[in-house]
Amino acid sequence: SRMSNRRILQTLRLRLADLGKLPAIVADINALLLSVPELDSRQHRLVFFREIGQYSVDVWLSCYTRSVFLTDYLSTQQEILFGIHKILQKHDAKFASSLTREQLILQEESNRRQSAAAAAAARSGAAASFLARLAAGELDTGGGGGPGARP
Repeated sequence: SRMSNRRILQTLRLRLADLGKLPAIVADINALLLSVPELDSRQHRLVFFREIGQYSVDVWLSCYTRSVFLTDYLSTQQEILFGIHKILQKHDAKFASSLTREQLILQEESNRRQSAAAAAAARSGAAASFLARLAAGELDTGGGGGPGARP
């Protein structure tokens, strides 16, 4: 059988922060696909919010070009991707990136280090306070020699 179309299949990974904007973004991408004449109207043009990942929300896109020629396919795909970029700009949304993921990981590690340092400082401060009170004779250790000790 002869090939009659080429499929454009994309998973668009957007930032978790853009989750609330997804209904409008998906609607706009769907309208974009309906407006591209190089797509085959006899085939599906699908856009769906598909998944919430650890570092991104995923929008799935599938459609078919009318032409089987590689340059036509690539040109149509590029037109769609530039259109998606404009839609994301319109909604002040962005693609998720590994840099965003790395920044989250570094922030989590920094928060853990700060918590550990604060806990250590609190323990150290409590120990220093105890030793100062002991040296000042404010604590009865039961060993005699301090205030309240019997002669």
